[in-house]
Amino acid sequence: MDQVRNSPSELTLSASAAGTSGEGGAPTLSIVIPTYRRNDCVVENIKRLLPQIRRSDVELIVLDNCSPMPVAESLEAAFGPGIFEHLQVVRNAGNLGLAGNSLRIFEMGRGDYIWPLCDDDAVLPNAVDEMLAAIRAGGDLVYLWFPVVGGPAHRKPGTYPGLLEAMEAEPNLFFIALSSNVFQRTYFLSRLRFGYLYSYSWAPFICPLLSDADNRSNRVAIHAGAIAQSGILGEGERWSKLDACIGIRTLLELPVSRRALSCLRSSIDSFTFSTPRLFIDSLALGDGQRWQLFRLFVERKYGAISLRAAWWLMLAAAGQTLPAMTRRVVRLMEHVLNRRLLLDVEDRFARS
Repeated sequence: MDQVRNSPSELTLSASAAGTSGEGGAPTLSIVIPTYRRNDCVVENIKRLLPQIRRSDVELIVLDNCSPMPVAESLEAAFGPGIFEHLQVVRNAGNLGLAGNSLRIFEMGRGDYIWPLCDDDAVLPNAVDEMLAAIRAGGDLVYLWFPVVGGPAHRKPGTYPGLLEAMEAEPNLFFIALSSNVFQRTYFLSRLRFGYLYSYSWAPFICPLLSDADNRSNRVAIHAGAIAQSGILGEGERWSKLDACIGIRTLLELPVSRRALSCLRSSIDSFTFSTPRLFIDSLALGDGQRWQLFRLFVERKYGAISLRAAWWLMLAAAGQTLPAMTRRVVRLMEHVLNRRLLLDVEDRFARS
C-alpha cells in the first residue's frame, strides 16, 4: 500500500489510478464517503459498492475525518491491501466537524459529478448504474436528487429549469439527506465559498446552489429511483434532530429573492421536527447546553416575544430547574399513552 502525503492537512492512501479514470482522464462520477468513527459502516458500504464501481467512469473516495482508528486500517483488515486498487482514502489531519468534512467532498473528487454517500446509508444494488444513466440522459444538469429509502419523500420527479421550480414542486426540504444529492462538480466549486459562509446551517453543501436559486439556467432533476437505505445505525448513534432543526433555519439568512425565501421557508417548515419532539429530546439529553439549544430553536421558530415562544420557554425553564420531576411527568404520560416518548439518547453531534 502506497502512502503519499499530498499536503500538511491530509494523507492519501491508494495504489495506482488504473481503472478509475474515464475518457479524457477524469471519471464521470466520483463517489465520496465522508466519515468519522463509523469504520464498520464504511466497510459494509464498500462491500456493496465494489461490484458497482469496477469500471472506468467511476471513482470511489473515503474521506476520513481523523477517526480514532484510521478507516484505511479497517479497510485493509477487512479486504486486504488490494482494496486500495479500487478506492482512495484521504485522512484529514484533524476533525473538521460535520460541515467541514461534507464540504471537502467538492475538492476531493475528479469526476464531472459528485455523489456524497453518508457512511450510515446503505447503498442499493443498482445505484451507480441508475445514477450514471440519469446523468447522461439529463444533459447539462447542475444538480440531481434521488430519494433515499427512509428519508424525505418525493412527489413530482422530473427535470426543472431552476432550483425554485423544483422547490415549488416539492414541498419538503428534499436536499437535507446528503446521500440524495448529486452535484455537478465545476458549478459547485465555483460557488463553494457560500458553503463555508453558511457552514453552521447543517446543509452547507446545498448553499452554493441556494445562493443562485433565481438562476433559471441551473437545470435540476428530481428522480424516482432510490439509491440508498437511510439510517443503518441505531437511534442513539444518529445525528441530533435538535442540532439539525436549529441549524437548518439559518438558511433563511441567505441573500436571496423574496420568492426564493418563501420557497425556502416552506421547505424548512416541512422538514423541521415538532417542537414537542425536540423538547422531549432535550429532556432526554438533560444537560444545560442542550436546554440552551432548545431555547434557541424556540426563539428562531416562533420569535422571542410570541405567546407560543413564551409557553415553550417557560416549559424549558421548568424542565431545567426540576429535571427529575419533568421526567417523571413524561414517564407518566408514556404510561397513559402506552407510547415511548423519552428516549435514552446522548449528544450525537460529536459523532458527526
